[in-house]
Amino acid sequence: MDRSDRRESFENQPLLESRRERLAAYLRFNRDSILVDVLLISAWILLASGVAQWFGLPRWFFYTVVFVGIVVYTQTTSPWSRPYRSPD
Repeated sequence: MDRSDRRESFENQPLLESRRERLAAYLRFNRDSILVDVLLISAWILLASGVAQWFGLPRWFFYTVVFVGIVVYTQTTSPWSRPYRSPD
């Protein structure tokens, strides 16, 4: 499911005053996306680590591969969205 499909128009979003309520709503709304992101990035780090150790690659190369992979992933996925309007 594309994250942008879940976005509502700004006018239809509820106005939440409390920071605690906004955080809870944000985490509840983006729970699946956060879980998928954490799992995929963790898998990428483990895979890159295993390959780097297997081939004896230098540490700087491992960090470069991990960094580039995470940047590419964040650029190709939709950002998390807020299901509310903030009074700020």
